[in-house]
Amino acid sequence: MIKSNTEETHFLLYVIMNIKHLILISVSVLSSLVMGEEAMIYAKKEYSVGKETVVESKSPKNTFMVVFEDDTETGYFYGLDTERNGNPILDALQIYNVSNVTDKDILSKIQIIWSGDGKKAMLLINDYPHAVFDFGARRGYCRTNFPPPDKKWTNHGHEWSDASLELF
Repeated sequence: MIKSNTEETHFLLYVIMNIKHLILISVSVLSSLVMGEEAMIYAKKEYSVGKETVVESKSPKNTFMVVFEDDTETGYFYGLDTERNGNPILDALQIYNVSNVTDKDILSKIQIIWSGDGKKAMLLINDYPHAVFDFGARRGYCRTNFPPPDKKWTNHGHEWSDASLELF
């Protein structure tokens, strides 16, 4: 059976449209896979410095977790492994002493960002990076460089490095 030119044209248009649709689906799937590897905000909250506040965020990919806590005197960022026997806290980073915060009367915004691989977490306060945990490298960074790290977890100090921002 010989198809007319009109039938062939319709058939070719049908094939081209299906190929175009498959390409769009493939691009969409690939984009979502790539986007899944980008850093994302997993927790955010407005709070007042010096008021009891706890913000928790679990890694999207493993058993790591971070917690920001303002206990009315200090602000700390904790790195945890929820599958660790006994105390799950791996390390703690001091973010501030409430008595030293000059703008504590202004409402602040906390954000916790996780890297795409779920092994790095960053604490932002008012869009400013204050601390980073790199669980894969067993390292914490904070601007106060305090307290001394738990030597059972890391051989590194807590000194801040702008290079830690490149992990995201």
